[in-house]
Amino acid sequence: MTLRNMRAMSTAETMAKIGRYPELGEAKPIAHATLVEFAALGRAPQRQDPQAFQLVRLDGLAAVANSSRTCAAISNDRKRAA
Repeated sequence: MTLRNMRAMSTAETMAKIGRYPELGEAKPIAHATLVEFAALGRAPQRQDPQAFQLVRLDGLAAVANSSRTCAAISNDRKRAA
């Protein structure tokens, strides 16, 4: 999607916020999630270093698979929080 298309689909409120990152503040954390930063990589770590990205992705999936919490339990938590 091009920037032109994104602008055409955006509301005036959204357009007023684009590029004003300090005003937008920090993102809210996602429950039961782990943030992984690839310090030396840019916006597309899955393309810049696919092997490192794949290792992190598989570790995350393994952690979920080994968790005692099921997807249904996590989904219910999200519904209650909304």
